[in-house]
Amino acid sequence: MFKKILSVLFVIVVIGTITAGYFYLKNKNKPIPPLIKAIPIDASFFIKGDNFIQQITNLNQHNEIIKELKGIKEFSEFTTNLGIIDSVAFNNKELTNQILSKPFAISAHYAGRNTLDFLYVFRLTKLIDEKLALNTLISLFNNISGKGYEKTKIYSVEIKTKSQKITYYFSITSGLVLISKSEILVESAVRQINISPSIDDLQGFKNVYSTAGENVDANLYINFKQLKKTLSLAINSKISNYLLKTNYFANWAELDVNFQSESILLNGFTYSNDSLKLFMNTFSRQNAHKNDLQDIFPSNTASFTLLNIDDYSLYLHNYLKNLNKQSKVRFKNSRNQIQTLSNIDINENFTSFFDNQIAIVNTDISNIPIEQNTFVVIKTTSKSKALEKLEELNKAYSKEKNISLNHFKTNYSLDKETKFTAYKMVFSQYAFKMFGGLFMPASCNYFCFIDNNLVFAHSPQMLKMFVHANLLHKNLVNEQRYKSFYDNLSSKSNFYFYCNISKSEKYIKKYMSNSFFNILSNNTEKFNKFQAIGFQFTNSRNMYYNNVFLKYNPVFKNKSQTLWESRLDTSVVSKPSLVINHYTSEKEIFVQDISNTIYLINNKGRILWKKKLNEKIQSRIHQIDYYKNGKLQYLFNTKSKIYLIDRNGNFVERYPIVLNSEATNALNVFDYAHNKNYRIFIALKNKKVKVFNKEGNVVTGWKFLQTEHLVKKEIKYFRIENKDYIVFSDSMRIYILNRKGQERVVPEKQISLSYHNNFILEKKNIKTQNRLIVTDNTGMIYFIYFNGKVETLNTGHYSPEHYFEFQDIDGDYLRDFIFVDNSELTVLNRNNKKIYTYSFKSNINNPPLIFTFPKKGKKIGILSEEEHQIYLLNKDGSNSKGFPLTGISLFSIGKLQPNQEKYNLIVGGEDNFLYNYYLH
Repeated sequence: MFKKILSVLFVIVVIGTITAGYFYLKNKNKPIPPLIKAIPIDASFFIKGDNFIQQITNLNQHNEIIKELKGIKEFSEFTTNLGIIDSVAFNNKELTNQILSKPFAISAHYAGRNTLDFLYVFRLTKLIDEKLALNTLISLFNNISGKGYEKTKIYSVEIKTKSQKITYYFSITSGLVLISKSEILVESAVRQINISPSIDDLQGFKNVYSTAGENVDANLYINFKQLKKTLSLAINSKISNYLLKTNYFANWAELDVNFQSESILLNGFTYSNDSLKLFMNTFSRQNAHKNDLQDIFPSNTASFTLLNIDDYSLYLHNYLKNLNKQSKVRFKNSRNQIQTLSNIDINENFTSFFDNQIAIVNTDISNIPIEQNTFVVIKTTSKSKALEKLEELNKAYSKEKNISLNHFKTNYSLDKETKFTAYKMVFSQYAFKMFGGLFMPASCNYFCFIDNNLVFAHSPQMLKMFVHANLLHKNLVNEQRYKSFYDNLSSKSNFYFYCNISKSEKYIKKYMSNSFFNILSNNTEKFNKFQAIGFQFTNSRNMYYNNVFLKYNPVFKNKSQTLWESRLDTSVVSKPSLVINHYTSEKEIFVQDISNTIYLINNKGRILWKKKLNEKIQSRIHQIDYYKNGKLQYLFNTKSKIYLIDRNGNFVERYPIVLNSEATNALNVFDYAHNKNYRIFIALKNKKVKVFNKEGNVVTGWKFLQTEHLVKKEIKYFRIENKDYIVFSDSMRIYILNRKGQERVVPEKQISLSYHNNFILEKKNIKTQNRLIVTDNTGMIYFIYFNGKVETLNTGHYSPEHYFEFQDIDGDYLRDFIFVDNSELTVLNRNNKKIYTYSFKSNINNPPLIFTFPKKGKKIGILSEEEHQIYLLNKDGSNSKGFPLTGISLFSIGKLQPNQEKYNLIVGGEDNFLYNYYLH
């Protein structure tokens, strides 16, 4: 009996051993599934490569884009994961050899509002490496725990970084290592390995998978159906809701990724099923053409989208086919409006002059709304043919509406030799009506021609800008930075999108979510280093070939002629003041922006401090020595307060002083005895003129009661032959007082002073006695002597808005009369003889600035707000070398460092910058 039992046990052991051996050998030779088997099918995109640790090392050491992104907190989700894995690998060669040097995939998954989860998948060489890899991972961490799931185990581990603790989850199954911060995503990946369908079963994926390039840094796969949800994280809710309701872009794309030191280049194919309503199918069977329409885009182009369409009827057919029902009705209705009002076949009308290309172009002119910065450009077969056909529409519309055509055509001058004609377009959204939603933002109110290219714009002024840029050859394609960028893309395409990131802030703000835009705003300096991004696709049989290029430029600057540019929160609103650093005797810049924030900026362009005020500054920035210790403070006023701020941005004791009535003018400060016992004069809305000492106390010795009307201009102080004169005026009367506020001089004739101008003192000389000079509202010059006598001089008639100055411009040691009125500057000598006139392209709305240069005498500075240009005119009326320059504010000229030879010009610039030009 015992032998029988022993024999049975022996047989069982042998069978068990054979069975175990069989399954061991079977598992040993069982093929490991490809990486993509583990990626859940809801992935928005995933990256696939051969050697994870090698790629990460290369990126960390050699790619400037990844380095820059690491410094942005909100983008650290992805880069932090890479950094932690890289750090752990650095200290453990077994982990590197067993897992991290293997083929890998990283997939991104939309996980709800404001959340994007990443899954890391690594493929082991053999199944028997699973236990070794698991033991290696377990041995690395003390705080590891696990739970059973789907016949495998999911582990969690807590990793500490410098700033936080992060929990990771991982599992090893079927020869694949799965890692994520999301436990749900790891569970989903475990399930995905053993179920169908997988990603490689999805429509279109196999088509693009077969085109994947080898010997590239990585392969990027994009699932456009899922990508819509991911994009909703970055774009605003209105556009996001629209996007989620519309058809998606295509099916799948594969892009070969090549990392360079300062760029990322992607190229590959997109599959778009022709039977589905997909955007890319709009370009089905269209031939690509050279992107030569971009040759006329201005150099300040922020972004553009250019379409090459050689068969408009086919494009329109495909576009309508791919629209959903609601969008199709809206688009057809907009086209029927033209058809109904004109009774013209608009397709035939348009195709008679259309030559393959159309683009929507956005420029970056500051302080102008986006819609005014948007243009549509169309390449035509003939300017005359296009004009004929567009005028047909205008005439038909005018006839139907019974309106005149006289205002449909206007001639504009760029200069004396150059003119262009702007035409009004009756259908303001013409481009949208012809080509669809991509062109909806463009107001096609007016159009003109540049050669055979048709340009639509919001206004004639914007057309003028576009034409002027071409006249000066200030085109995008002439910029070296753009040329080098475009060399990485194809010269032909069906679709080409370009975006200069640093110039596109207002467009990004319009379309992006607030949270995403705040990321950009808080990291402006970093994002400005991303020069541009370009995206193209070209019809290629049953698929589309794509190019994507992102360029990084750490030294990219918009204005090459500036010494430096300092970015403020908003645009400069005040004339930058050059103030003295009492420690170094160097000059610094005090300025206020449009949001009322004040700044102190050093001579290298660095913001030393900034402080938010509630109001705009009304006065000049005066520097006084409050403590009589050689240290200077900044004195100025707003309409409700007087401020005194020290060099560190702190208020001096008792300041700001709150006024009991609003200030109507700019304060002025006088030091009668040069002993630093300052007197601060300011006029108030209650018609009082107040005098304060430096401590902010009202001076009791000032006995003046009140003015008859409001005082708008700064109060003046003059000392003539040992007598003090306090001089000011209201709209009807002149006041010439002593220190106590008592009337010292009564002019024999009262004058209504011109609105913008104040008293100027001319001291006694061989020609005249001491006297004050002013103008009235007609430009009549008045000379007021200190005995009360009044004389006049008529130099011509000027508007009440004129500006007046009295300086020696021609260098003959006698002062000259300077008038700025409307768009003209006039300089007259003492004999009323014209020295020169200068006509500007637009009205001048600020006073002339007078600057004195050794050996070169005085020059006149002018700000043209409409042109965003500043002028510096020589004594003969010619522009100084290099002028006009870009500027949007009044400007200051001086030497920021005591011993430097050249002068600095400080002016408010576009895009919230303060410019420092170096004058030659």
